Amino acid sequence: GRNGCSTPYNITANKVGQTITLRAFYSYPTDGRNCTEILPIHRLTYTYFADMGGVYLFTSQQNASITDTLRVY
Repeated sequence: GRNGCSTPYNITANKVGQTITLRAFYSYPTDGRNCTEILPIHRLTYTYFADMGGVYLFTSQQNASITDTLRVY
């Protein structure tokens, strides 16, 4: 989110081949409150059920340098 009032809202995934692209969303209040510009670390859990074994590469849609690999046996 853009400041300390932002909160995790939702996450979506798009699978193409063995690559899964994640996109996270946040909510932001519009009531005019003062919010710190110091951004907290937001965490949002994504549960993935692999339909087949193999190696899956997760990539952030916003920043391709954020990746993780999941090996399913």
